[in-house]
Amino acid sequence: CSATCEGGTQKRTRSIISPRANGTMCPPLEMERECNMHKCPIGCQVGVWSEWTACSAGCGGGVRTRLRHVTVEPKYEGMVCPEESETQQCNPEDCNRNCELGDWGEWSGCSKLCHVGHRSRRVKVLLEAKGQGTCSDPDSEERLGFEECNKDTCMSKLSSDRSYLECRSKVDVVLVIDGSGSVTKQGFDQSMNMTSRLLANMAGADVEVGVLVFGGPKTEEALDECSGHLTTTPDWWTDCGMRWVTH
Repeated sequence: CSATCEGGTQKRTRSIISPRANGTMCPPLEMERECNMHKCPIGCQVGVWSEWTACSAGCGGGVRTRLRHVTVEPKYEGMVCPEESETQQCNPEDCNRNCELGDWGEWSGCSKLCHVGHRSRRVKVLLEAKGQGTCSDPDSEERLGFEECNKDTCMSKLSSDRSYLECRSKVDVVLVIDGSGSVTKQGFDQSMNMTSRLLANMAGADVEVGVLVFGGPKTEEALDECSGHLTTTPDWWTDCGMRWVTH
């Protein structure tokens, strides 16, 4: 048959054995008939899989599902449809999990230039604790370490032409100087001398210094105002006796 379904043709032929000689005409030498007139089978067709659904459980084992839809239904004994849904296990891990710690981090800078300082380092948490799982305290020995550093004496850091160390660290320094009358002129002069010598040893653009002179409020009402006990805003110099000399 010329087609497997929905109509084809079959042919057969024969040959002349003895040609006519003033006799009758030969019958047809070719015959044709229809065949395979049944409908062609139509196989099932499905679309692409959908995204997986959310897991039915956050931990301890759940399931998730994805679907696909039939786009062409099977007919005439065509190929049947495959599965239209699929299920998969998910989140099999335990609901209670202790945290997972990583390696030690880098050491911090030393707290002192000389005469024994300290530096610290911490352990990073790679995976947080879950459920009733535990994790050591951030300041415990398991996660926070200390060691001594810069054990040399400060005198060993001095050059031959200096009697004080010079600060070259990146720091912000605030000097609060008592400027009240109880200090007396001699005491205030000594404070200024100490301040001058201290500032002379602050070197480099990384050192920021501010000087605040205070004398204190002169009345009880001004004290309440300067302490924040009243809703009014005080004048810091006239009411509270505080002034930034430099910053």
